[in-house]
This record gives sequence, structure tokens and C-alpha cells, in this order.
Amino acid sequence: MSETVLNSVREKCREALKAHIPIVYIKTDSSIFIQRLLESSPALVARVWSDGNESGKKPNELVQSDEKVKIVAKKAKKSEGKAGNGNYLHITDECKGSEHSPREKEIDVLAVKNPQYPFIKAYQIPKNTVIEGLMNYIIRHEDPDDDCYDVLQNSLVILYSSQVQLSKNFLTYTNIIEVEIPKDNEIRDIIVSESEHYFSNDDADNYSGAMLGLTGEEVVMLTKRIATVEPDEDDRTTDKIKNFIYEYKRQKMEGGCLEFCKSSDDNIGGMAVYEKWLNDNAEAITAWNDYEKKYGISPPKGVLFCGIPGCGKSAAAKFTANKLGLPMVKLDIGTLMDKYQGEAERKMREALRICEEISPCVVWIDELEKGFSGANGNEDSSAFKRMFGYMLGWMQENKKPCFIFATANNIGGLPKEFFRTGRMDERFAVYVPLEEDCIDIFESLLSKYKIPEECVKAVKFENIIRDKLIRNEKPRIVIGSDIEQAVKIALRKLINRKTITATILEEELKNAFDNFTVYGDSEENIDSIAVSYCRLLRKGMRPTTENVLFDCKDYRVDNYIKLKEIKKQKETLGDDEYEKKVRANRILESSYKRNTSAYNNLVHAVLEERINSVAYDIEEYERNILIRM
Repeated sequence: MSETVLNSVREKCREALKAHIPIVYIKTDSSIFIQRLLESSPALVARVWSDGNESGKKPNELVQSDEKVKIVAKKAKKSEGKAGNGNYLHITDECKGSEHSPREKEIDVLAVKNPQYPFIKAYQIPKNTVIEGLMNYIIRHEDPDDDCYDVLQNSLVILYSSQVQLSKNFLTYTNIIEVEIPKDNEIRDIIVSESEHYFSNDDADNYSGAMLGLTGEEVVMLTKRIATVEPDEDDRTTDKIKNFIYEYKRQKMEGGCLEFCKSSDDNIGGMAVYEKWLNDNAEAITAWNDYEKKYGISPPKGVLFCGIPGCGKSAAAKFTANKLGLPMVKLDIGTLMDKYQGEAERKMREALRICEEISPCVVWIDELEKGFSGANGNEDSSAFKRMFGYMLGWMQENKKPCFIFATANNIGGLPKEFFRTGRMDERFAVYVPLEEDCIDIFESLLSKYKIPEECVKAVKFENIIRDKLIRNEKPRIVIGSDIEQAVKIALRKLINRKTITATILEEELKNAFDNFTVYGDSEENIDSIAVSYCRLLRKGMRPTTENVLFDCKDYRVDNYIKLKEIKKQKETLGDDEYEKKVRANRILESSYKRNTSAYNNLVHAVLEERINSVAYDIEEYERNILIRM
């Protein structure tokens, strides 16, 4: 357990006693922590009452002892004009064992009507008997005419649980104490101390980062468990131990608003532009504090990934955490919602507090639109708006190294505040992969599944795309998850083969595409792709790859006004004239030039037509949303 954390809480309890605050609420579920707090040396309070006649101490002065002492009750002599008239708490070891030894006494503040001396009592919440007795205790504590006023003024009730469960009536008389999570260097000291130098300093440095976010007791317990893990070839591998720690964290967060995710994916395909951006900024993100001190500017806070479902947004999040070497937690916005008033906001605050405590980390906010789409609409509850506002404020003002990786499939209706500079450093658009990207994804996935590099390099992926992704002069538009599915099907067929050649692998990959329906085989999905392109292009988002069919400047928003006027004149214009004017003022005017890739050319032709067929309606919808906001 971290002594720094214990000392901090103990000092805050002392301050509450000195200020005559009747209750402190310690935010922890650890009864062991509370026990150590009460039994710690030096004692929480050595003397809470003085008769003004000992060692020149003033009446009611709180003093601190360097010895571990017992709290005992001793009858004071009645003496006119002395503050010691009545009972007072005297702490001493001097008269123990003698016939004049003071009588030790256990007192329950909530059960005894007339307490005889000051006390310190701790109760775990929720506990109905505690809640029922607190109001009487507070009333008497604040009443100068009460017979036990002096006793109660120098007494303290400690309540504890991870969540504050008190009404406003009690909170007025309560000092809430946050139990801080041990920091990196404190965790390191605990590991060294508890392992009895079983781990080297390098081991302690590696494991301390992985244990960020755990309490002192959890660090102690995990350290002892790790010591039982068998080393591999006389080397206690960092990865093996970190996996052990990550699994513990995952189980701990299960059922909550945060999910601890194990980073994976050493590489991703089809996102060369994003990979370069991450490489350029990795040092600034991982060395957050040093970067800001050295250059006087804050490092990147996060990125927003929007685009087609199944094109690698989740894989990019895991790749980011792996590349940065940071733990990653997933914030599920849907789990924050609650039917009880104030619970959603409380869950949001608690989740973001945990993110700060385990920082530096990657905070993955998945499918952003499911939680915040239309957050500014009139139909939203006030609780939802407050939760949304709190998160936006945190994203803007947070000073802890929490790198946000937010993803969204549908950005229609997302509040414009999410796209403001200062909350997200970059906004990336994820489009359908073109031929070059498909090949990159193939190679990335096959290397992930341990296929020899020379075999992968010899496969002619262009043949697979030409033979299986073009049908009757129409493209079968694929997304990243389609390619992954094809790779899995092919490798299942080859699992029992002793040797795999490039020819055999290529043939099985071709066959795999005959065994399932790809995303673009559905006309409805092509419409969905077209709608996504409209929204991504009009927002001016940066593509994750250099291979794109349409540029943001190709999306001519100003033509929307012209089209609106043309549609009003439809009845007065002939059909041919109307179609001519519509074509001349299309919202998407592509600058794409045909090339040697038949697949790319066909995908472009299909999507250009489909985007222009939906672009006007999308503009109408988006502008109506803005008007309502």
C-alpha cells in the first residue's frame, strides 16, 4: 500500500477534526485501507481534548503523537474554572497495567444517547442503520446547548464507499476525501518492497506502468502473484507479465462503463497517411509532460475516425495503443445512460476520473454517434445534455495524458462541437479501400497470421481482385472486414498443409470470395457508402490513405442552392432541359482520372453516380439539423 496515499488521507482527516467537521466520506471500498488509516502510526489523532493544564496546551487543541497509542477514557477531576470539567479523551501508555489504568471503552456514536468522550468511528456505506443515526448525530454536533457538545465537536464519523451515497442534507456537514491512485513511482516502490527485491529495477519500471490505475492493495496482491509466474527460458518476459496484469484489469472493469482493452495489431493496412501522422506525433504523445515543458505547447489530445463500417477504425485504435505502448480503455457511451436522475452524469464523471488516474493511456470512444448523435435536439433530456456538455468540457480542458481515439460510422447529426479545433487534433475519413489499399490489407493480415513474408510477396493479389471483385463489368465493392474474412476462410483450408506456396495461397484466397457476400454486393450498402462519402467530403475530413476517388474540393456545396432553384422550375422546364441543368450543377464534380486499375475505375463510376443521386437530400437534411440546433 502506498504510504503517500495513506498519509494524504490521514492529513485530510486531521484537518476535518481541527475544523470540527462531523463527517468525512472517504471514497474507497477497501476496509483494509480504512483499518490501516485508523491503526496507523502516528495515530490519526493523539489528543482531541486538553484541559489546558498539561504542557501548556490550549483547551480543545489537537496534537499529534509519534507513538502508536490506544484511545482510552479517563475520568477528569471536577475543578471549577477548568475546561477539563467532565470527561475528556486522554491518550497515554504510561498508566497501562496499573490499578489506576483508565477504562477502555468501545462506543457507537449512532447507538449511544449520551457519549462520554470524543471518538473516531468508521462505517461502510450503504448501511441503513448508519444513515438512520447520522441526522441525530449532526443535530447534536451543531447544538451548543447539548450536554455533549464539546465531546461531539472533537469527534469524527468516517464513512466510506467508492461512490458517495448521501443526501444533500448530509453533504452540507461532510468533507469528501478522494483516495488517490498510486502514481508510477509509488507503484514501483511497492513492487520493489513487496517482492523483496525478487524483481530488478528494470522489471519494476516495466510493470509499474502496466499497473497504473490500481489501488495500493491491488498492486501488492498482483506483485505477489507475478512472483509465482514461471519464467520463460530464465527470463521473466515483460509481455507475459503484462498480459497477466491486463487480464486482471479487464476482469476488474467488467460490467462497468469502461472496458480495459488489450492493444494488438502490430500493423494496419490501407492507412499510410494516418500511420505517418502517428509516427510524427508518437514522441509528443508518450512524453506528454516533457514535451509541454520543452516546447511550451501541448501535444495532440486525440483523433476522430469517421467512415464506412468495417474499414478498420477499431483496428486502428488498437494499433495506436500498441504503437504508443500505452494501455487502452474503451468508453461505451451506451452504458452510461441510466433511468435514475443524476446517474448518467455521475457515471461519466467517474469514467473520466478513472481515465485520468491510469494515464498516460488511450481512451477509445467507440461508435460516438450512438451516444451523442442529435445531442442538441429538443427531444433530448436535460441529463443527456449535461453529460454531453461535461464530456466536451473535459475533452477541451483535460491536462492529463489521455489520448482520445474516437470513432463514428455515421457523423450525421453529431454535434458540431465535436469538430471544433482544440478537442480533436485531426479528423480522419475512412473510405472504402481501393486496389492498392486492398493489397496492403492482404499483406498486413497475412503477416499477422504468421505466413512467411517471401510467400506473401509472391502472391499476385491483382489477379484476385481482377478475377473475384469484378463481375459482369460491375465491381464487388469490398471493405476491410471482407478481406479479413476471405483470409480466414483461406487459411482454414490450409491449416493442415505442411507447406504453403504462393500459388496455393492465391488459389484459396480466390475461392474464399465465392463463399460469402461482400459488403458492396448489397444495393442498400452502396447507398450507405454514398451517404457516408457525402458527409465526410462536406466536412473536409482528411483521408487515412493517399488513394482516394474524390477530393474534398470535388464536393461543391454551393451547387446545392442552384439545384434548389432548378427543382422549383421543374414543371416549367422540359425533361431534357431539366436533366441537362441538373447534370451541369451536380454537387459532386469528380476530378478523378481513369487509370490501369479496372476495379478502381468501376468503383469510381458506381459511387460517383450514387453520391450525386443522394447528395441533394443529404444537404437538405444536414441543413435542417443545423437550423434546429
